[in-house]
Amino acid sequence: MKNEQYYWGVDLGGTKIECAVIDRNTEECVVRERIATEGQFGYEHVLNRIKELIDLCKEKSGITPARIGFGTPGTLDPKLGVMKNCNSTSLNGKPLDKDLERILGCDVVVANDANCFALAEAHFGAAKRLKPDAEVVFGIIMGTGVGSGIVVNGKVINGCHGIGGEWGHNVIEPNGRDCYCGKKGCLETVMSGKGLEAYYQQLTGQNLLLPEIVAKARLGDEDGIKTLSRMIETFGLAVSQ
Repeated sequence: MKNEQYYWGVDLGGTKIECAVIDRNTEECVVRERIATEGQFGYEHVLNRIKELIDLCKEKSGITPARIGFGTPGTLDPKLGVMKNCNSTSLNGKPLDKDLERILGCDVVVANDANCFALAEAHFGAAKRLKPDAEVVFGIIMGTGVGSGIVVNGKVINGCHGIGGEWGHNVIEPNGRDCYCGKKGCLETVMSGKGLEAYYQQLTGQNLLLPEIVAKARLGDEDGIKTLSRMIETFGLAVSQ
């Protein structure tokens, strides 16, 4: 039997998928699990990985979801009903919500992950705690990609095309690297995890993951320090524009 007492939320990222189940009465986290996305194997594989994660959480919690909310990269086009602007490019052009409902057997709601983050911070997190009367909250997430969301008077600004508040495709380096969106030098090509890894490889010829680059920087590696400094400087410049 599907249980309405619990909130199910999934963060679909470029490197990991994480699910949490919350008791709506006690606000207790009943179960929380994560697995690797493995997006390099394509869209159908990602769908299967999501199902594996949901099945794991169902098994551990003994609860069957009535509906599940998904925070995703990019956005679900409100007119076409397909994903767009996803740094996990295998999702683009796909009816993700319908496909998830089909394989999971329950209602699904899909929303941009940065919008979810900004909304949560406005109502429950740092913004609520530090400035409870704030009319405008701007939330930034940095991971495999770079995203942002705007909350005004407690509500997300989605915009006509579902990309209101998106920050990652502002051009910060006009002659920079090609972005999957078709432009050059987007913020996402510079300060996302993938962008920083590409920069470090350009400096050293080494293909390392960002946690490895951070570890090297902490040990005094000059190129690692230069890579992290690039992120900090770009962040400051982008926020100030």
